[in-house]
Amino acid sequence: MSVSLEVRPAEESDAQAIEAVAAAAWEHDYPDLLAREHPGAAARDWYDPERIRRDAADPTHVLLLAEEDDCVVGFVHAFAPREDDDATAETGDILRVYVRPDARGRGVGRELVNAARQRLHERGYETVRAMALAANETATDFFAACGFERTDERGETTIDGDSYEEVVFIDRS
Repeated sequence: MSVSLEVRPAEESDAQAIEAVAAAAWEHDYPDLLAREHPGAAARDWYDPERIRRDAADPTHVLLLAEEDDCVVGFVHAFAPREDDDATAETGDILRVYVRPDARGRGVGRELVNAARQRLHERGYETVRAMALAANETATDFFAACGFERTDERGETTIDGDSYEEVVFIDRS
């Protein structure tokens, strides 16, 4: 049986599938990185369906899904802060990329990143940044494999009230 991969814009009705992918990825990737005992519960806080519905409808967000045989297996969430006529922002940001653990190793994440890059370039961004938790070597290796260069820039994100360092990658392609 052949598996077909489709990358498409997320719709508000995809909110629960996105939440489920995030929870599965966090449970797999973050148990040793986060202070919380159950990372999947933290993912559900971040990707609650109402927030996802809002972001899917917001033109400053790029929210794309990957589906294999009509099953959501991953998503990418990017932020494009300017409207087409606003030339003040030059950089679009890939905030998060998550792929279900059982769907990894087949190029799903790379397809999502390439689709987000394309969307950001179509919106006029010459520079694309990506962020990952500094302690998440899988994510930092992934962005490097996708052609992003690690910068000295650091960010910080808060999960469950705890602060975590993020590293920033840049891609000027």
